[in-house]
Order: sequence, then structure tokens, then C-alpha cells
Amino acid sequence: MSEFNNFSDEQKRRIFVQTGARTGLVATAVEKDWWVTQLLDIVFSLPYSEAFVFKGGTSLSKGYSLIERFSEDIDLAIDRGFFGMGGDLSRSQIQKLRKKSARFISTELLGNLSEQLAKRRLDISSIGVEPFKDSDTDPLRIFVGYKSLTAKIDYLSPRILLEISCRSLREPYEHVPVLSLIDHEFSSSTFSNKAFQVRTVEPKRTFWEKILLLHEEWQKTDIRVDRLSRHLYDLERLMDTHHAHKALEEKDLFLHIVEHRRVFSSVRGVDYNNHTPSRIQIIPPENVLDAYRNDYDEMRSSMFVGKSLAWEHIITRLSELQGKIRALDW
Repeated sequence: MSEFNNFSDEQKRRIFVQTGARTGLVATAVEKDWWVTQLLDIVFSLPYSEAFVFKGGTSLSKGYSLIERFSEDIDLAIDRGFFGMGGDLSRSQIQKLRKKSARFISTELLGNLSEQLAKRRLDISSIGVEPFKDSDTDPLRIFVGYKSLTAKIDYLSPRILLEISCRSLREPYEHVPVLSLIDHEFSSSTFSNKAFQVRTVEPKRTFWEKILLLHEEWQKTDIRVDRLSRHLYDLERLMDTHHAHKALEEKDLFLHIVEHRRVFSSVRGVDYNNHTPSRIQIIPPENVLDAYRNDYDEMRSSMFVGKSLAWEHIITRLSELQGKIRALDW
């Protein structure tokens, strides 16, 4: 067990504040990052941890330091092979897979997380599975609430969400070292923990998945807004990296992701024939552009390390990226 866990609440709070001062983040975000890291360590220490892959925006910050925004939740893909259902699946088999996964997440995984949190003496206030109606619901979300020792911020609730899906792709992935902000900033202190390895989706896939998520969202009748502007920021940060350059060169990866989304996570009302580079739409439609600007402004108040990007800059840059994608000759 970490020495940090034995500190008094006031000692912990002071370290959160000091780390915030060093990184430019509010202490509340530093505290939440610490909890995210504890949960990642637990998940990837479980006997069946090889079934999991860490993905999404938090993987870009925690695994690769590619974005300067704080990422607060954990997205996980669980291997279909873990349930004995690898390979091509029919629609009925996918439904069976979803039922198996929902049962496992809401019983065994939830129980194992509770046991490990107690074993490590991590003071949580609540743990459970967010209510779901259908037995084949996917993804499922496990919430872990904790007693916050820092200032209350509406945008940063003292709760971690682990979103777990059996329908997500796993490959390509690699093992990357993960540390909390505290462990990074106080690396020479006796209470600092060493990095641990996490099986993490490669950013070139995350790049395409964020683009396709937005492309699909704009096709919906009722476009969601809340907390989705972060994808626009993430893409701006990714677009000049070698990960994005590799993604734009890998036609097979793009086609594989599109086909997987069509088969395993198709969205009603979305025409997957429009999932071609020449038709990709990244910029929000005019009717939701102001709402996305407001969502981004709310995020800027507490979610960035140091200086954040201006909204106009992001839109200009993503227009460039959109043009580059549409010019691909495949």
C-alpha cells in the first residue's frame, strides 16, 4: 500500500494544492487524477487484466501526454475473446456477447474493484453500476465516489466513471507507463509510487475514432453537446503529431475502424456509406456551433494545464485537418 494513503486528510490536501501550483491545474483536478490513477492500477492488477485495453481521451493524457487538458474518466475495452466470442459474430451473437459482458461487469468486476479498494484502504463514499434497463446494455459504467479534500468545482465531481465496452476494438495497442501527477511532481519523495504498465490503445486509432464520433454525431437529429467539445480540442492537439501522420497514411486502419463501428456499434440514422475521407465532417454544424463554444468555455475554467487554446483557433485548425482528410486519395 502507498505511503500516501496513510497521510492525514490535511497532508493529502496540501500535496494536491502544491502539485496544482506546479502543474497549473486546480487542486481538485490533481485530486481526481490521483483517484483515476489508483483505479487504473487496480484494474490492470486484476487476474484477468489482460482482457482490458485503456482507450479514449484519458489515455491520450495519462499514457502519452499528448493533450494538456485534464481527463477525468476511464474508458476500457474488454476483449470479446474473454467471453469466448472472438471472430465474426452475427447480430444474435453480438446480443449474447453484450449480455455476458453486462453480467460480468455488474457482478464480478464490480465486486473485485470493491475488494481491492478496501484492501488498499482507499476511502470511497460509494461504488456501483449506473442504472441500466436492458440486460444487454453496452457499455456499462461503474462509478466510484470519493470524499473530496479540495475545493468544490461543479465541472469536476468527486466521482470517477469507468466506462467498459465489449464492442470496442482492442488493436492496435501497446504497453505504456502511467503515473499520477503527484508521483510525477514528487518523484524523489518517499511517498511517490513508480510507474506501472497499462495496455493502451495507440493514438493513431484514437485519432480516427474521435473524428468518426464527431462525423456521426453531426448526422443525428438531436445532436449532443455536453462535454463533447473536448474531442475537438483533442484532435487539434493530435493533428500535428506523428500519430496523426501515421493514421492518415493507413487506409486499412481507417476502413477497419469504420467496418467495426458499422457492425458492432451502429448509430440509428447514420449512413455508414458516408464514412469516406472525402465526406468527413469534423466542424460542428452552424446550429450547434455556439453551444459547443459554450461547452468548451466551461471546460477551460478548470481542465487545462497552463494556457488553453482559443475556440477560434481550434475551429480554424480543424478546418485545415478536415481539408487534409478530404484530400486523401482513397
